[in-house]
Amino acid sequence: MAAAAMLLSLLFLQISSGVLAATPPAWACTSVWSPGGPSTTACADASCNPKQANLAGQVLVLSVASMLYTHGGFDAAGSNPADCCKICKNTDLCNAWVFCNQREGCGPKGSCSAYINSLNATAMRQDASSARLPVIGWGSFGGRCNEDGTWPFQMCSLKQVTDVKNAVVAGQAGPGKAQGWISGVLPAKSQPAQQGCPAGLTEASCKACQATQSPSQCYQCALKVQVYGSGAASCIACASLPTAAQQDTCINCITNFSSSSSCSGCISWSSPGQLNVSATAACFDCVAAGGKERMSNLPCVQCLSVYPPPANMTGCFQCASDKALSSSAAYGCGKCFAAPSQYKSSCMSCLKQFNSASALTTAAANCGGCATQSVQSQPAAAQQCYNCVAKASASSGDYCSMMGNTDPLKCQQCLMKAGSNNAYNCAQQQ
Repeated sequence: MAAAAMLLSLLFLQISSGVLAATPPAWACTSVWSPGGPSTTACADASCNPKQANLAGQVLVLSVASMLYTHGGFDAAGSNPADCCKICKNTDLCNAWVFCNQREGCGPKGSCSAYINSLNATAMRQDASSARLPVIGWGSFGGRCNEDGTWPFQMCSLKQVTDVKNAVVAGQAGPGKAQGWISGVLPAKSQPAQQGCPAGLTEASCKACQATQSPSQCYQCALKVQVYGSGAASCIACASLPTAAQQDTCINCITNFSSSSSCSGCISWSSPGQLNVSATAACFDCVAAGGKERMSNLPCVQCLSVYPPPANMTGCFQCASDKALSSSAAYGCGKCFAAPSQYKSSCMSCLKQFNSASALTTAAANCGGCATQSVQSQPAAAQQCYNCVAKASASSGDYCSMMGNTDPLKCQQCLMKAGSNNAYNCAQQQ
């Protein structure tokens, strides 16, 4: 009897200390297919607080799997409750996860279709590499409702709830009532991950912000700007710049404009996770010097993105920020400075043809195509190329630089008539 009692006491001690964990209920588990091996079972454990319900809240990411490319869907991100919960734990601002664990689909018939149809086009198929939270529609790598309009099996959604202690349930909860949904809250995410850091940010983001030149700037930015997959990386980059003016310009760019179409493109990485501080700082100095119109356009960013990189990067930034040039004309500075130095002057003269607010930035960028060795080696072709760029459509004008390989006049005449779909054929005519 004494031995049995001691064994029971030891077992209780192990359980209470976490050495042994309670077996998760079957409804909190999903079979996971394993390539070349038997399937396994993945369950949301006690730290995920699973319950049979669809928790309501602000959607941060509607479908995790639709944001990432997967091989046949077998290793899709968030395709089991444990992984869905883990992704939420590692995502800034996320404090609730929701998973569809019913093979025939979750929710009332038509609920998925009705939701998706209520969204505008810009909310759908967002580029997974630059999507800003919240991503309330399908990502660029799939996602669709079932034929009966229910939500798809294994869909993982990330959410933010206001009160984790009193999280609101969408619909009904409990066995037989949750319509296939399981979900959970993460109370720990409602507390600061470490001292001085605001609640909602992961420990990794907190540590990265604290290591910057301006942690407070980084925190404030991170609570507003999150890019799926890279979290607060842009904010961390901004707060790592040497001067307060550069930090302010950077944060203004990433806060007020989309990450793929604005001066936020000034953030330059030497390698994954390694910020090129000098290039990034110089680019944001260019944006600040150029004024407000350079904020929503890309002339400064072009200096960093053109290939080959300009030998005189400082001169390129000065050109891109020159207020004597319209923002449209300045867009071509990158390609002009990327051209051989002896052809830069003629390229800059070409840019002045686009020095008006109505000019297309893509047309100005075509000037750089004329400042190449293959075109400039034939004076007649070079002049015809600049004339061609001035008259052709922005899309056809990209082919003007091919005049060095064919009859310049014949090529230009063709480009004036051709649509962008046929422009390439003009450059092939002899």
